[in-house]
Amino acid sequence: SYNVFADHPGVTPQGIVSGPGAGNAQSPSGWLSGTQSTILIQGNNVRAYLDRDNNNAPDAGGVAVTDGNFLTAANLSDAPTTTQNQAVAVQNLFWLNNIIHDELYRHGFNETAGNFQENNFGLGGAGSDSVDAEAQDGGSTNNANFATPADGSNPRMQMYLWTLTTPGRDGDLDSDIVWHEYGHGLTWRMIGSMSGNVPGAIGEGMSDVLAIIQNNEDRVGEYSTNDPDGIRSSRYSVHLDTIGDFNSTRGVHRNGEIIAAAVWDMWQNYLGAGKTRDNIMADIVGGMNFIPAAPTYFQMRDGFLAQAPADRDCLIWDAFAGRGMGFGGSMNSTGSSITESFSLPTECGGTGGGGPRLTNLTGSGVNTSSTRWRATMTATVDNGAGTPQSGVVVNISTSTGATGSCTTGTTGQCSASLSNLRRSTVASVTFTVTGLNGVAGAPGTPRSVVVNRP
Repeated sequence: SYNVFADHPGVTPQGIVSGPGAGNAQSPSGWLSGTQSTILIQGNNVRAYLDRDNNNAPDAGGVAVTDGNFLTAANLSDAPTTTQNQAVAVQNLFWLNNIIHDELYRHGFNETAGNFQENNFGLGGAGSDSVDAEAQDGGSTNNANFATPADGSNPRMQMYLWTLTTPGRDGDLDSDIVWHEYGHGLTWRMIGSMSGNVPGAIGEGMSDVLAIIQNNEDRVGEYSTNDPDGIRSSRYSVHLDTIGDFNSTRGVHRNGEIIAAAVWDMWQNYLGAGKTRDNIMADIVGGMNFIPAAPTYFQMRDGFLAQAPADRDCLIWDAFAGRGMGFGGSMNSTGSSITESFSLPTECGGTGGGGPRLTNLTGSGVNTSSTRWRATMTATVDNGAGTPQSGVVVNISTSTGATGSCTTGTTGQCSASLSNLRRSTVASVTFTVTGLNGVAGAPGTPRSVVVNRP
């Protein structure tokens, strides 16, 4: 059992809650393994410990805990660094990490998706990568971070003290921040390449999404910052940004608010339609299976649409269209070219189609020398209603084993080639368009064309 603040001290009193004991479906061996103390609590999913000296290792000291009960009571009128409050920080951080692990596991962030566990119980993925969660890390203040190496290596969550009040406040007690940081691990493992102007902003926004949905609260970090509106530029329920406001000079946190606001709107649509938190979490986490690495905002939308059942599609379209990411809109990978659209597809009451849609696929071959030749395919994509659509990533596989993509231009077309093919050994090449914008089975796909040697 654990004496914890389920959300943060501003809204939930500290209370004693039970862990899963010997195990549950998400954590079959339970949460605890090995020796425990008041400032080092460890198990299969997370090793939480005090790291005041910022050496990425557990601090010395603490009192042994042998009965599995971590019940230290907080005294928030004292500094967070008292012995008493440091024990509270570690037990709170350990509990939150396990709660998050189990919740995300239920919705698809499991062993094969690259989740964080020492033992994967033969269920796929690489083990030996539980979260190293460092409470009251001495490396900084008024911040937090999460480093996510490849599957099989331990990620590191660093939680800091906040100095904006007297006494200071502890990020380890603020579930918004812990959810946010763990969210970086989720998107890096399930999507990948979440750095740069566009993917980096999406990563920040999606980390906020976890906090605002789980706590059903339109602000983030209000406890640690001592700001009733939280740490972002606006509460998400009254946020005004659309995708047209994206600008790389604003930074990833500010630009991330755009997608977080869109998903907040999506959450309100779900609630209004009688859908549940489990429904939206399933669509968000499961949707990451359909989202390519280094995604755009529109590819995030399309991944959610690919996962969601049909009765939730228009709830998603409505939320994203309201933020300029509707039918017919697009952006390039750097965010330097954006076409806003506030339109809905016809199936949601709009005037557009259900695009993007692959409408044609052709191929041609040409000799490049007496011994070599080149095979080329050209794909044509429209918006589902006959209008050429630019900015669509066409995903391609070939009979030679090569894979790749091309992006449609203003004519709705793009081409890809295999060059330097040996005339003596390669008689033909089959190109297959497997999806659009990373969504397998998008309208008109899969579709193949065979290009014969000239």
